[in-house]
Amino acid sequence: MVTIALAVTGALGASASELSATKVIYVAPVNRSGQPLPGLRIFRDVRGHCEPGSDSVPGPTYRCFEANSILDPCWADSAHAGSVLCMEEPWATRVVQLDTGHRLPASDYPVPKSLRYPWGVKLARFVQ
Repeated sequence: MVTIALAVTGALGASASELSATKVIYVAPVNRSGQPLPGLRIFRDVRGHCEPGSDSVPGPTYRCFEANSILDPCWADSAHAGSVLCMEEPWATRVVQLDTGHRLPASDYPVPKSLRYPWGVKLARFVQ
């Protein structure tokens, strides 16, 4: 992905000094303690069930199911036992809160350190 970003901005006439460095950011709606981050807005509150892991992102996440919908990725919300917060996009501030009604299974997958399969890519702007 980085090569593509540099090729596109280079084609638009930006010099190397005008480009921002690539940053890898692990995105989650909760902090390391599982507390919801400030500024989040719950736009749906649903009931369902979850399994450890995610098809979208590695890390301590869940793949959850509500009626006929799949919510993935989701993170445990330690402020509400048995509840997860699910993001539809990596840069979203609106989240879905899903209550399982019971204790969540452990999800001990490590936080990724690789750029091989990013969930989202946000290109930096450059000065013209």
